[in-house]
Amino acid sequence: MRDLLGKGFRIDVQEREGRAASLVVDHRVLDGMTLYYVPLYPVWSFYEDGETAMYELMVSCYAYLYHVAGISWYTESGYLCYQYEAMKDYFGDELEYARQSGPEDAYDRPEHTEEDELESDEIMNLEMDLLATEMAINNGGAFHKILSEEKHLKSFGQRLEAFTPVTAEQQKLKEVVTEIYQLWQDFPERSAHDSIVDQQWLEMDEEEQENYEQELMTTDCWLSFIWDDDHVMEMIEENLNHDVQANSSGEQEPRSLIVFDRPDAVPSHDLSFDVKFYPLLNRLTRILYALNV
Repeated sequence: MRDLLGKGFRIDVQEREGRAASLVVDHRVLDGMTLYYVPLYPVWSFYEDGETAMYELMVSCYAYLYHVAGISWYTESGYLCYQYEAMKDYFGDELEYARQSGPEDAYDRPEHTEEDELESDEIMNLEMDLLATEMAINNGGAFHKILSEEKHLKSFGQRLEAFTPVTAEQQKLKEVVTEIYQLWQDFPERSAHDSIVDQQWLEMDEEEQENYEQELMTTDCWLSFIWDDDHVMEMIEENLNHDVQANSSGEQEPRSLIVFDRPDAVPSHDLSFDVKFYPLLNRLTRILYALNV
């Protein structure tokens, strides 16, 4: 039985070996496997373009999303951190192999062949991919240091009030950032992780939990800052899709579980933060890319 209570709700009967059956009401906020990746490059470009007020506003907004809302940082730890480092090693190894296999100066030889051109193009593309990956990692580390300064979070409200949009897209940016700021005021200590519930995990012993987590798509896989939606990120997403198809434990996601016929292991079933938070992230990302065209 499902969706009897409305969109996102499911009623089920949970049966486990050696235990009595239980009635479960499961409310999920997200519809399927959606990636909530918040890009740094558009904000970095505001700084490079001299858009100081817009840059500082977004630094304050990102400080909230990182320090309070708990969005993962891709150069610190977690799935994307591993993937970026793996991409760096992959491009580096492929570049070294390509250089050993084919001359870099093929275009300088009058007798260069079509095969030489392909090899030179391959080397150039690998150099660009390696450079893009290293830039993503290095700039992510630098941006993380900036967000570590307390003044940015403390100045969020002041910067928001002072920001005067000039274009229609800037007005849209201020509107969505205003809603994010208000969400913080309404839920001052609420994190995106507070509603990540896994009733099955809660009922396991320590060994079962360890085995289960090895095949679980944790929050940092789909909720994270990234550098940019570029070729490197496309390859990382391909790896993620492969891992999602290969895993058997499912994904961590915001849920409200009410399990009847036994003591409730979940202290809160309030998803009012989550139903606003994730759509705001989508809007914010779309507007940032529109401003960065």
